[in-house]
Order: sequence, then structure tokens, then C-alpha cells
Amino acid sequence: MIIYKANSLLKHFKIAILFVSFILSFFPHIKSYSNTLETVVSRSLVNNEIICIAKLDSNIKNLSKPKAISKILPNLSINNNFSGATKSYSINLNQKVSELGKINLEVESSKIRSSLGEIELNQDIEDMVIKVIDAYINLLLSRKIYSLKSKNLTFIKSYMYEVRSLIKKNNIDQIYLSEMRSFLSRALLEELEAEKNMRSSEAHFQYVTKLDPHITLEDLSTKKKLFWNNFVEFIKEVNIQNKDLIKAKKEVENSNIETNLRKKNLLPAVSANMSVSPSGDKRNFSFMVYLKIPLFNSGKDYIELKEARYIASKIKYQLSITKREILKKSKELWADHQFFENFLNLHFEESKKAEENLSKSISLAKQNPEYMVEVVRLNFDLIRLTINQETNKKKFLINYYNMLHISGNLESEFQYKSTKCFKE
Repeated sequence: MIIYKANSLLKHFKIAILFVSFILSFFPHIKSYSNTLETVVSRSLVNNEIICIAKLDSNIKNLSKPKAISKILPNLSINNNFSGATKSYSINLNQKVSELGKINLEVESSKIRSSLGEIELNQDIEDMVIKVIDAYINLLLSRKIYSLKSKNLTFIKSYMYEVRSLIKKNNIDQIYLSEMRSFLSRALLEELEAEKNMRSSEAHFQYVTKLDPHITLEDLSTKKKLFWNNFVEFIKEVNIQNKDLIKAKKEVENSNIETNLRKKNLLPAVSANMSVSPSGDKRNFSFMVYLKIPLFNSGKDYIELKEARYIASKIKYQLSITKREILKKSKELWADHQFFENFLNLHFEESKKAEENLSKSISLAKQNPEYMVEVVRLNFDLIRLTINQETNKKKFLINYYNMLHISGNLESEFQYKSTKCFKE
């Protein structure tokens, strides 16, 4: 009875497995889900600590605007006085008059600081996107190299087996086995090194993205069309949209406002105070105007003004340096793009020729076993060329995304929106 029930359950279990397999056959994407660069970037930005810190910094800087505006508004206070059985209160209204010009400057400065917070947030997001792209491409490359090295090792082992068989039959000299062993040792060491590099890339990918490093990643195409027809168009957009330049210009603007604020400290200040304090049936009303003239404060205001001027000059020099650095970087990126584009086309022809030479040697080795060592050597050369091509593909792609980064087009390429943090 028990055996019958067990067999019945096993039968139903097998039917369930077959049914699930049948259903999954209509949804092949479920069985082999592949992560694109866009999805990895999007997932990496969610709950990212660096981005969350940058958002909080931006929120703090945004508070400087309402803080500055509050200085323009009058201060209203109510005071209660208790003295024995008597109780009185007064209403005070205080308004700064002559400092409105200074406060307006503070409001303008706060607006710039607020916009600087937004710029810095976007910079941190884009820097993180570039790090994710780099980690993604590096992991793809290290996997490809490890796969190529493993295939090369398997290839040599198969020829090693044939060489040993031929030596036993006295069809080939013993020296060929020695050469094969040398190639085998080299292939083993290269495979071990490739595996080590792949594990290192996996660890870096997991650190940057917080994702499983063993997930399937979609390969990237090198057929990338630039947004610009020539370098003049490229540098023009860089000068308009580059966030480092925008930030540097905003800092110059803010330093000029800070200098003007220090000048205002040397001028007289006027404020007005109105007070109403009811007492029985009477109401005491007072209105006072205060004039504050700075005469002597140990030269503090003059020192602060001088300091602000020095800082403003320093920031202007920094803007000039930033402009030159971005121009230099833009020229390098444009030149590298042209190089890698031409290199990949020429290298493809070289790899094709190496494949043809290997194919001919394999055919010759079937007729003459002495060509086996040459086949193994040519396969090493083909692997080297392939790895070189894949490495330059990686450099081409990273260079392309850095061009988008420096020209302010990275967000339009990925259209990332989700930068949600834990407590939002």
C-alpha cells in the first residue's frame, strides 16, 4: 500500500515537472535572463550609499535659500511679564531696513549654492554610472579571456594526446612531446592567471553594483554612432554642458557675491522696531529707529573683505585650469575614438588571416604529424590576437561612454531616473 502511494506521488511529480517545462518553453526569456548594461546601471543606483549621501548634501544646500529669505521678513514676538498679581504682555515687530541690499545678495548666493548642490549630485550620479560601466565591461572582458584560455588549454591537451599516441607507434620524434609539454605548462599558467583576474573583476563588480557577480551579462556592440560630426561640434557641446565647467562658473559667480557681501559689512545698517504693550485701558506704543555705524572692530571686516577677494581670484584661476583640463581631455578622447575605430577594423583583418593560417596548418597536420606543434603555436597566436582585439573593444567602449560623460550626454544615453534611497 505504501509502495503504491509512493509510486503514485512520483508519477504526479514527474507530470508536474513536464507541465512546468512545457509552460516555460513558451517563455524562453525566463529560462535565460540576461542583464543589459542599462538594467545593471539602473539597479546599481537604487539605494546606493554614495548617491544617498550626495542627495542629502544637496537637500542641505537647498535649505540655504529659505534661510536667506527669512532674513528679509520682519521678526514678530510676544513677551509676557508676570509681577505679583499684575500681568502684562507686549508685541514687538522688528524689521531690518538698510540691510535689504545685503540680504538680497545672500539670497542670490543661496540660490547658487542650491544649484551647486544639484550639480554635485548629478556629478556623483554620473561618476557612479561610469564606475558601473567600467566594472561591467571589465567583467565581460575577464570572462572572455578566461574562456579563451580554457579553450586553448583543451585544444593543447587534445593534440598532446595525439602526439603521445604517435610516439608509441614510432610515427613522430620524442622531441615533439617535449615542446608540447612546454606549451601545456604555459597554457596552464595563463588559464590560472585568467581565472584569478576574472575573480578579481567579479569582486570589483559586486563592490560597485552590489549585484551577484555571477549573473549573465549581455555583450556590448562596438557599433556606436557619435552625436557629433567633427571635433568642433564635440567641444562646443562640452563647453556648454560639461558639469565641471558649469560648477566652476557658478563658483566664480558665488565668490563675487561673497566679496560684495563683505563690502556691505563696512556700511551703516538701519533697523526699525515697533512695540505695542497694552496696560489696562491704555496701550503703550513705541517706534524706534536704530542706526548702526561700524567704527572699529580690530579690522575684522577689512580682513574678511581682503580674504574674500583672494578667494575670488583663486576660484577664477581654478576656472581657467578646469577649462584647459577639459579641453585636453576632450582632445584625448576624440583622438582615442578615432584610433580605436580604425584599429578594430584593421585588427579584424589580421585575426581573419590568423584563422586562415591555423586552418591550413590543421589540414597539413592531418597529413604530416610534425605540423602539430606549429598548429599549437598558431593557436596561441590567434588567442593572443583575439584577446588584444577584445581588450581594445573594451577601451573603445569605455572611451565612448567617457565622451558622453564629458559632454553631458550620459543621462540621455541611459535615461536613469531611479536614485531612490532607503528612507525616502
